[in-house]
Amino acid sequence: MPKRRTIDLEKLLQVIQSGKPSNHVMKEFGIKTTAELKSRYLDALAAMGHVPEIAGTRRTSKKPGGSKGLKVSKRGSLSLPKELVAELGFKEGDEIVVRKTKSGVNLKVV
Repeated sequence: MPKRRTIDLEKLLQVIQSGKPSNHVMKEFGIKTTAELKSRYLDALAAMGHVPEIAGTRRTSKKPGGSKGLKVSKRGSLSLPKELVAELGFKEGDEIVVRKTKSGVNLKVV
């Protein structure tokens, strides 16, 4: 295997901590794969002694009101807020199938 190119680990940590997406960090340091970036990042963390997160290229937007909390009653039933019911397009009298999925719960009008 060819020898790895040396990188200024302190500068790598500074760039990652500034919040730049991983694809920009990789381009700046000449890193070809995310696996190599993670390896270099771990090396830098070990050398400097602290552990922040790497900012990914995915942008997660927090929409106002996007997350709605529910409570389970003593009987085990759930009540959806009226705004959420309207947002999901459910109407009074709709029959809904609830399925458990790998990513959570799926609601579907029958």
